[in-house]
Amino acid sequence: MEFIRIVKNKKFIAAVILLLLLNSVAFYITQQRNIAASGTDINTYKAVFAENANVFSEPDAQTLLTQNSEKFQILLSFAEMEEQKAENTEDYAAYAAEEALLIQEYPALYQEYTAGTYTYAELCALADFYAHFAYQLDYQGSYQAYIDSVIENGKDLSAKKLFANESSFSYKSIQKSILDFEKNKDLDLTLTNDLPVSAVLNYQIGDFILILLCVFLTIAFGPEKM
Repeated sequence: MEFIRIVKNKKFIAAVILLLLLNSVAFYITQQRNIAASGTDINTYKAVFAENANVFSEPDAQTLLTQNSEKFQILLSFAEMEEQKAENTEDYAAYAAEEALLIQEYPALYQEYTAGTYTYAELCALADFYAHFAYQLDYQGSYQAYIDSVIENGKDLSAKKLFANESSFSYKSIQKSILDFEKNKDLDLTLTNDLPVSAVLNYQIGDFILILLCVFLTIAFGPEKM
């Protein structure tokens, strides 16, 4: 019955639609600003992603991601130093020694850079791509240790006098957390494109939209409206 009341309230439905539209527009604007701030051209990144996404299914994905992440970070460093040299010779002087050492340490990569294999935009996109998924793989590698630590911490807390009362809310909450995390002990994590999900989960304006929706719901259907 309460659900029917909500559905029949045209003002509430209009408010929901308006807030969802505002949320969508704000999300789009936020993502465009984040892309611009990162200095990565979105079309170039799409092309790079399409060409390199097969790395997820490779048997030696961990090695490839780690090696390529380091490789493209170094290539990007060469490109950034050259950009600095072209823009301001005086400021570049502070990095000249650093570049010389980098060239000496990675002569093959410097030769690959000077061959013009990649544009600056491509290097930015490739560095972002491999750095992100190398981090994701590293996170997956430490995930089981994280789960084990949470479970052990929960057991340690349960043994302490402050939380040892089995009828208390704190004790039951700790036990519930232990049970929930134990379900993930044998979880088989695989590499995948988590960028869309990450963008949504890290989008904070949506939380304020939900709060506004709850406030409007309280005002529209509060006790005084009954």
